[in-house]
Amino acid sequence: MLVDAYDRRVEARWGADDPFYAATVRGGAAAAQSRQGALDGGWTVAGADGAPLYALQLADNGEGVVDGAWRAIRASAHGAPSPSGFIPLIARGSGRVVLRFSEPGSATPTVVTVSMAADGSWRGDLRRGETSPSPVIMRRR
Repeated sequence: MLVDAYDRRVEARWGADDPFYAATVRGGAAAAQSRQGALDGGWTVAGADGAPLYALQLADNGEGVVDGAWRAIRASAHGAPSPSGFIPLIARGSGRVVLRFSEPGSATPTVVTVSMAADGSWRGDLRRGETSPSPVIMRRR
């Protein structure tokens, strides 16, 4: 059977204008959202001066497992893409989160350690390799 031979009339009644279909989609989305944890979504890690350093995308399943990816927010040489990658270690507990990832060309990991603040942000420090920690704030994008 060819794709063009498919009879689309079978699905015609299940369009976005069908109240049952729309309610089912909304219900499924709400159920999925309710199972996600507090860290789920997009975040920005900024320095003490407010300049953004990293964009993070975290997937928090609400059951203790958090996965994520990072992208550096800085101008790259000669129009090259900004460095990015997965975050292989995300540990949390007692209102504290530690993210550890490796940047290209660095022999030691970058470590972001933050604790929840009253305003909903996460505040802490960033350590790149053997350097002294610098203060950072992590906020939702």
